[in-house]
Amino acid sequence: RDAWAYNFSKPELLKNMDATIKVYEEQRKEFSKQVDTGILKRTSQDVDRFVDTDTTKISWTVNVKHDIQCNKSSDYDPVRAVVSMYRPFCKQWLYFDRQWNERVLLIPSFFPTPANENKVIAVPSPGGSIPSTLMIDAIPDLHLIAQCQVFPRYHYTEPESNGQLLEDGIMEDSVDEYGYIRHDAI
Repeated sequence: RDAWAYNFSKPELLKNMDATIKVYEEQRKEFSKQVDTGILKRTSQDVDRFVDTDTTKISWTVNVKHDIQCNKSSDYDPVRAVVSMYRPFCKQWLYFDRQWNERVLLIPSFFPTPANENKVIAVPSPGGSIPSTLMIDAIPDLHLIAQCQVFPRYHYTEPESNGQLLEDGIMEDSVDEYGYIRHDAI
């Protein structure tokens, strides 16, 4: 889904994602109507037969089709546009959202908000053919350098506030201005 979720231009990225989410929502609602009337069932086969496969409107993946099958809505939010490292030395805007990005894994705990600074070391996954290592300060693409793995300088957690000590003996006033606790990952 790179053509939709990445762009050098933030306004173009937001326009693309707004359009694709509108198509998704139209398809989700219509599919649900047809399920409610008994025309279709909530099966992957019916979703495959139903969805509009026009690649100029949306890029379907197994996960996004599964979201339609489960009637999971999607909301457009321009705040999700963040700077990312798409390829070595190539930053682009990314629409960062678990529903629209595959294999997000722990990245949100490394970069919970655009304001939470971090650096990660990116290395090729075991068996990778590109012997390269990069240190970056933005959300990495999975294929930044071949298929890569990243090791963060910090990871962030949200506090479980109850007015007492938080995890690892951290006091509530250790929470940063963005609402997260920064932990050393080294």
